[in-house]
This record gives sequence, C-alpha cells and structure tokens, in this order.
Amino acid sequence: MFKKPWYTFMILSFFFVAGGYMQYNQRYKTVGATLEAGPVIKLSSHFGWINDILSRLLVGILGYFTYKSFSSMKYLIVLSFFTFIGHFFFFLGATLDVHEEFVFLAIHIFISVAVGGYRVLTAEIALEEGGLDNFGMNWGMIYFTNFLGVFFYQILTVFINFKFNMGIAYFIFGILTVVFIFLAWNNHKKETA
Repeated sequence: MFKKPWYTFMILSFFFVAGGYMQYNQRYKTVGATLEAGPVIKLSSHFGWINDILSRLLVGILGYFTYKSFSSMKYLIVLSFFTFIGHFFFFLGATLDVHEEFVFLAIHIFISVAVGGYRVLTAEIALEEGGLDNFGMNWGMIYFTNFLGVFFYQILTVFINFKFNMGIAYFIFGILTVVFIFLAWNNHKKETA
C-alpha cells in the first residue's frame, strides 16, 4: 500500500495524533501544574482513557452505520480537527499563559477522542483497502508509526524545551495533522474516482 500516496499521508497523520497523545499522557501532571489546574489534574487522567474508549466505540458504531454515506477518511478529517483543537488548547496554556482548568481538560478530551477514533478507522481502512492478506503488514506499519510518533515527540520535547516554548511545537503538529489527512483524503478521492 505504500505505492498509494494517501496511505503514507494517513500514516503520517496518525504519527502526529498518536505521538502527541502518548507524549501528553506522560506529561499531563507537569502540564497541569504549569497551568495551575489543581484538583482537575487527577480528573483529567480519567477523562483521557474514558474518552479514548468511548471514541473507539462510538466511531466504530458510527462508521458501521454510515459507511456508505460518510467515508472513513472524512471521519479522520473530523478527528484531525479534534487533534488540532487539543493542540491549540495546549498552545493557549503553554504559550499564551491561559491558566484555566477548562483549557487543561480540553487538551486531554480532544486529543484522546481523536486517537481513539484514529485507532478504529485506520485499522478499518487498512483492511478495506489492503485486503485481509496484507492486513497484518499494513496495520503493523500503522502501529509502528504510532510508536515512532511517541519517540519523535519525546526527542522533540527535550530539544524544544531548551529552544522554544512547547506550545508552539504542539500547535505546528496540530496543523500538520490536519494537512496530512487532507492530503490523504484528496489522493484517496482521486484514486477511487
């Protein structure tokens, strides 16, 4: 499937979605203390996994019932915007010093909803487009980029903390997520037309 440009763009989009989610989950306590979130920090950890699970369930159900009228790629576009919104709230808190509990909770809510839906839809797309024979390889590559994203965000976090504000980096990654999924959708639409 690497011969198909949309597949590569979809993987790159998932790279930023999953990388940001996993890295944020490792650092949410520090971010919460910085944003003066107080007692909401513990609540946020529950929001993360609950939203991830609910997103997997709801996106799976929605995708099942609407697959003819609303493609999985369109759902990925919506979820990419969720990632962007979560990264934007991180930008607000880390760069513009908006220290509100809602900002802190919104980061976790939007990013976790996006990653849960992405995990469901990328598997479905890999199966539908690549077939059952190649599913293991295609899904393995998608999950490999998930962990590359975590590694990349880890290195970048260390580097950027010395050079820039972390909120700027997350904002740029949110934009890249949306750009890559639009490129994937556009190429997929051309290929299937």
